[in-house]
Amino acid sequence: MKEATVLIKLSKDNHVQKKHVTPIEAVLLVAEHHRSVGDVPVEVLDTPTETTRLAEKEVDNPHKPGSKRIDLIREADKRSVDDELNRLRFTYGRVKVKALLSGVRDLPVEDFKKAIELGMKITLPSSELSQTKLI
Repeated sequence: MKEATVLIKLSKDNHVQKKHVTPIEAVLLVAEHHRSVGDVPVEVLDTPTETTRLAEKEVDNPHKPGSKRIDLIREADKRSVDDELNRLRFTYGRVKVKALLSGVRDLPVEDFKKAIELGMKITLPSSELSQTKLI
């Protein structure tokens, strides 16, 4: 699975940058925001790379030579479609992911262009309880 940094247009005058977005997440973001923007709301800013995850690693402490410390670093992660859907359920809610799955037969895992086109054809339910938090 691939991931990239994207620019999400929330409205005509408001946008936010989000890192480590997968194509499946891009489908969800496009489906959620294309009504309010009236155009394609997600733009890929960099070349997609393989997925990564944060992991704790013991590294040399530059402030105290000869000692170690724990740092968070990004490492390669082989993420399955089921793992990604579980991550999205936790982040965006079960209702939105269920609506996404009901509208899509095969989810894109490599192609952001296909993901954006797919998201433009889907409309997700919107309510106060299912609002997305961009972190």
